[in-house]
Amino acid sequence: MKKTLSLIAAISFLFVLAPTLSLAQESAEITPQWLKGAWTGGWPNPVVAGNDTVEINFDTNGKFAGQLNSQRGGLIYLLFATYSISNEEIVLSGMYRSDHKAVDGKDFKAALRRDGNALTGKWFGVTSTQNLTLHKKN
Repeated sequence: MKKTLSLIAAISFLFVLAPTLSLAQESAEITPQWLKGAWTGGWPNPVVAGNDTVEINFDTNGKFAGQLNSQRGGLIYLLFATYSISNEEIVLSGMYRSDHKAVDGKDFKAALRRDGNALTGKWFGVTSTQNLTLHKKN
């Protein structure tokens, strides 16, 4: 009787909980097809009131373009960069383009992980590191 109950419990686990575990692993996967499209996010500006915003348009070829809008002086930075996917992390590497000479041509990086349907992690800018969450635009 005890062996039968143990067998029923094991089979129940396989049919009920095991599929849930595999879904959790799949949800962390980042693929170029999943990334493709426009994403938006931001962070509080460290100098002035308001949020800086970033919009990124990922392609499936490992490249993206976008822009960063800063509350500090209303500056707009164009972003041209590449991304690479390693395990469950995406790393963005690129360069700012702007009329603002102190930033133009400077490098930036970001390291993000999938969190459900969002990307979360760190943005490493010219003068600061920020927490960043990106959401796909509809």
